[in-house]
Amino acid sequence: NIPAIKIMQYTGLERCKNFARKAGITFDKTDNSYALALGAFTNGLTVKEVVNSFIPFANSGKFISAKFIRKICDKKGNLIYENNQQESLIMSEETAYLLTDMLKTSTKTGTSSRLKDLDFDIAGKTGTVGIKNTNLNSDIWSVGYTSEKTCGIWLGNSTNEKEFIAGDASGGS
Repeated sequence: NIPAIKIMQYTGLERCKNFARKAGITFDKTDNSYALALGAFTNGLTVKEVVNSFIPFANSGKFISAKFIRKICDKKGNLIYENNQQESLIMSEETAYLLTDMLKTSTKTGTSSRLKDLDFDIAGKTGTVGIKNTNLNSDIWSVGYTSEKTCGIWLGNSTNEKEFIAGDASGGS
């Protein structure tokens, strides 16, 4: 956590937010602290925003918004609909490679290590949202990606009511 905050301090809050916006992240007008480096957003993030933020790592630095439907064909294979979106380069291919290499380590020996037995290379990151004054979590996250697919999973409660508490579960579990 400390390196993430130090990098944000060095780079500058507005520059970091502008970069994140290019990867599909939205901010509330009150999101103006270095706690953003740890995910402390006023309104949180949607699963789609989290997945979007990882797509440039998987896509050689190019951003394209996550989508649920790529294309629809009829039973004869005729294209009925195709979701065509434009890619935009938001980081260098080298930066995307280095970040992916670090996140592959997370799947081999870190918090995403439950993915290590897959028969293909995968990079991943996990996260949690803690409940104040406890050792429990209210939300758990996991994002994994290959060069072909990016998938995000969230387990939590969108109403912040107490009917769901992840307890001591984590994004890695």
